Amino acid sequence: MLGLTHAPASARLLAPPANPDEVERAQVEMGVRFPRDLQESLGCHDGLVSWANMLPEQPPIPVAEIVSFWRMSVETAGDDPDLCAPHEEGGEPWWHPQWIPWAQGDGASQVIDMREGPQQGRLGSVASYGTAYFGDGWPSLAAYLSDVADVLDHGGTVGPWAPFLTTDGEL
Repeated sequence: MLGLTHAPASARLLAPPANPDEVERAQVEMGVRFPRDLQESLGCHDGLVSWANMLPEQPPIPVAEIVSFWRMSVETAGDDPDLCAPHEEGGEPWWHPQWIPWAQGDGASQVIDMREGPQQGRLGSVASYGTAYFGDGWPSLAAYLSDVADVLDHGGTVGPWAPFLTTDGEL
């Protein structure tokens, strides 16, 4: 239906695959292994070549920006309990060093939670203020991207978002 063959302007914005050595260096610096679905996604496209409203929420970012945004967030949170500790019982902090920011824009990011446990790999949202939110997120990046692809092929919505084509051939 709306697959990228029908959105050539958006398709041109997909970056080439990430350099595997750069992905490995990122994992070492961040001290966290990227889940297989993120590695596979980066093996197809290292984010976008320029900002685009191609996916619901935020656009995917290249490996270099993943590391840069992660580093800035870790440094900002430091050991400040208002930023790196949950504000309420069962809540989330503003930032955790085992979160991978894979998509970012407009002061917010989508993160992959790589903390140990049964919810490892789930997607959540982090705003420039407040605490992270995982409540309505997807259980994995693969599940999210699969839902997006299904909606592009067959119609419907991804969460509250419905894709549409502009007259310029963009999603």
